[in-house]
Amino acid sequence: MEYTEIRISEQLKKTLCREGIDISSACEVVEFAEESLEKVFDEDKRLWYAHRRIGNITLWVSYAAEEGHIEIKDVYMHRMEIEEGKE
Repeated sequence: MEYTEIRISEQLKKTLCREGIDISSACEVVEFAEESLEKVFDEDKRLWYAHRRIGNITLWVSYAAEEGHIEIKDVYMHRMEIEEGKE
């Protein structure tokens, strides 16, 4: 998908700040997902889900692809490591 910007609501920015999650890291997850296509689409919610390990956390982002931009809807983190199997 082609997009010109990544948007985050002011309310979500406040939540991320309060939880100590860097906004640029959330954007990094989206950018990586869009470039690598490592993302999952929920058709019922019309949202994409992506994750990426950054430092010692795994950051999860849900986002919507809208007209020419991406809107981050939610961000959360876990201190866990995901090991994906290769066939």
